[in-house]
Amino acid sequence: LQGNTTLSSGLTAGAAAYNVSFTGVNNSIAGATTFSNTGTLTLGNEITDAITFIGGVTATAPSAVNTAGTINTTNSALKLGVTNLTANTTLNSGSGELNLTSTVNGAQTLNLNSSGTTTLGGVVGGTTQLTSLITNALGTTQINANVNAATQTYNDSIVLGAAVVLNGTTPTFGAINAASNNLTLNFSDTTALNGSNLSNLSNLVLGGSGSTNITGNILSSGNQTYNAQVNLVENGSTTLNGTNLSLLGGGTGNNSTLLLNTSATGVTTLSGTFANATHRLKSLTTDANGTTNLNATIYASGNTLTFNDPVVLTGHTTLNETTGAITFANTVNSEAATNYNLTAIASDATNGTVSFNGIVGGSQALGNLTATAANRININNSITTSAAQIYNGAIGLGGAASAKVLTGIGITLNGSVDGNTSGTAVPLTVNATSGAASLKVITNVTDLNVYGDAGITLNNNITTSGNQSYNDALILGGAVVLTGNTPIFGTINATNNSLTLNFSGTTELNGSNLTNLAGFIVGGGGTTNITGIINRSANNGAQTYYDALTLTGASTLSSGSGALNLTNTVNGAQTLNLNSSGTTTLGGVVGGTTQLTSLTTDSGGTTNINASINTSGNQTYNDAATLTSNTTLIGSVVKFMN
Repeated sequence: LQGNTTLSSGLTAGAAAYNVSFTGVNNSIAGATTFSNTGTLTLGNEITDAITFIGGVTATAPSAVNTAGTINTTNSALKLGVTNLTANTTLNSGSGELNLTSTVNGAQTLNLNSSGTTTLGGVVGGTTQLTSLITNALGTTQINANVNAATQTYNDSIVLGAAVVLNGTTPTFGAINAASNNLTLNFSDTTALNGSNLSNLSNLVLGGSGSTNITGNILSSGNQTYNAQVNLVENGSTTLNGTNLSLLGGGTGNNSTLLLNTSATGVTTLSGTFANATHRLKSLTTDANGTTNLNATIYASGNTLTFNDPVVLTGHTTLNETTGAITFANTVNSEAATNYNLTAIASDATNGTVSFNGIVGGSQALGNLTATAANRININNSITTSAAQIYNGAIGLGGAASAKVLTGIGITLNGSVDGNTSGTAVPLTVNATSGAASLKVITNVTDLNVYGDAGITLNNNITTSGNQSYNDALILGGAVVLTGNTPIFGTINATNNSLTLNFSGTTELNGSNLTNLAGFIVGGGGTTNITGIINRSANNGAQTYYDALTLTGASTLSSGSGALNLTNTVNGAQTLNLNSSGTTTLGGVVGGTTQLTSLTTDSGGTTNINASINTSGNQTYNDAATLTSNTTLIGSVVKFMN
């Protein structure tokens, strides 16, 4: 039928293998029409052609329905089978059903207009992608198969009748009821999703290279996967609820809050860069269920970055919070057989804390760990790394009263440590293994144990209520006061700094292990055992011993021109040499409990004798002696050489 065709009744094409073609510009068929022929059906061959089936049309039997122009029904069903678009096509069914029961192909535009139900029953664009697919704003569109169209605009509500994949360049959606089916959106341009328009999702996959703009909350009974960048609406709040959540292409925060909630065994995966210096998140929070895999750089500014579930590093990760806190409420580990780095920075002086509440590196050590906080770094459990640990900022030890153990190849504490931020002082072990340990001020710790094969550097005062053990070479980075119960030292290189030891227990000093002292004070109310030569550095610093001294080996105390003060008792069956060109003071009884073997002062300076001195051998005073109280000297030979 090549010209304009008008039929006053319906048309029935019988079931046989022949073709039917309407190619007129204006065609009208009054009654219901059915095409049962198994050949082809052509409805128009130009974009300007139009045909109206007033009583509706059913054409599901033809081997192919070739369409061009406009095909109308008057509020009646419009049903087509295998459809090939040979030119831009518009299908109008009024309030009637519009049903494409099979495949649709053709590099053309397809407009679907129905205030009833529009059904896409077969794959659209599976062989040849459509240029565009557009539905009107009335009625609903049910999609039962995949759609491949460059531009897809759904102005009405969508209902999924099966798992569906939509492929294209640019989509526009209204409401989508997934009806418990999977939905995959693969678009190369931006996909905009409004959570309030999405319902009954099973699995949701954003698989294209284009970004996804999210407004509101998205709930799915299955997984949610976003392969490209996710952008949150400015100053908004978004919650993603699903079995597993995967944000694999980073995103922008735009001062919005992001809550990520998974099932009990679900996995949240964050990869890529989330936000940046100008498009930061306001906050990010994961729930306590499942685990979170991090291979990301995340910027936030406003509230907090909080990971309530266990965290696994699947790549090097950096967290940067400018006005709030960073909290790891559970464990943190690296992926099996890997050692990924973690950097956490919280730069606000009031709220900027970095908190590790669970064990870090317990099952798989991290690589490097760097924590920087303008307020405080809270270490509430033990931390293990395969490389360095660097803490920039004040450190608080809290959580359970058990020991906090830091283990890594090199550990640097660049801020003061408070061992009692939870109401109970705790022990601290710093195990730098084959690396170096560097400590600043430490207070309110019970016992302190430090290891560092490459040296232990003390840069400030350390106070403990219990013992202090320095199991490798000790280096002073400044004047240091150590206060506690009982210390254990290896070698000490004071690097021309002063050292004060205030211990209430017993302090063991071997002069061969002490070098480059500028000044030396011992006196915490306990006792000090001395052997060997304790020598001053080039700074000629004074030595003062307030503790009761016990000589456990031959001992020499040398302070250069600095004062040498022994204010308490001295005992031990050993020789004692006192060398100072300044003033030497013997303030307590010497040899009162156990005689010294001998006592000798050098020829420089003066010696003030304020108590009795008892030796089994000689006493030789080579410098000028001044008696500052009644004195008894007992020995084999007592010599005053000045």
